[in-house]
Formats: sequence, C-alpha cells, structure tokens
Amino acid sequence: MVRYETLLLTTPELSTELAEQLESQLEAVLREHGGVLLSYDRWGKYFLAFPVEKNDYGIYFLARFELDPARKTEALEAIRLFYAVRHAETVFRHVIKALDMEAPLMYARPQSLEEIPEETEGAAPAASEDGETVAAA
Repeated sequence: MVRYETLLLTTPELSTELAEQLESQLEAVLREHGGVLLSYDRWGKYFLAFPVEKNDYGIYFLARFELDPARKTEALEAIRLFYAVRHAETVFRHVIKALDMEAPLMYARPQSLEEIPEETEGAAPAASEDGETVAAA
C-alpha cells in the first residue's frame, strides 16, 4: 500500500451534515479504487492569508488514506474529480501528497479560530495559579 494525505479547504458555512457526507463519499471513492481511509480530521475554521472565492475564512480538513500501488493513478484521478466536480462549490482547494510509510501519522496543527478564546471588553484580568493578577498579553 502507498500512503497519502489530502488537505481540503472548504467553504466557511459548511454544515456538519455536509462535512459527514464529504467524508463518507470520499471513503466510498477510496473503497471503489481499492483504498482505505485511515483518518479524517476537521482542523477547524481559519482566517485565510488572502480571499479565496471571495471568502476570508475557510474550514480545513485533513484526510489520510492508503492506496493499492497498482491502482494509485486511477484512484488519485478519481479523488481529484471527486473534489473538482462533485464538490466544486464546497471544496475551494485541495492538495494530495504522498507520505512515507515509515513516518508516524501524528501531526501538529495550529489552533483554529473556534479554539482560541475570545477576549471581551471589560473582562476580569487573568489570575495565575498562585492567585496573583497577570497582565493580559
């Protein structure tokens, strides 16, 4: 088997239901071409460095999968068509990259906008573990 990953940038209004459909349909495309979906992770919503299709934000997903080396060319083309045709209005961008089979599947990703706590005006200053007030950064 040959291991790949694909990073997707989707519309910021993507619903949970549509995200689940995207995952299940990708898994079906992989199965149809002798592949196996290893992981499918929602990274979250991020502010983009530049607008993509008039959007300043997007939701990223990372999918990792394995393909049969004898069928990888047709499988990769099917995945590209899956994103470009069936989900053209949902998936803004995608990239597929081959991975080393010996490399661990661990990765580090930055915090998404949904994970960063919002600071509100007039909020109480933060306190350290020993109870002293700490200046906000």
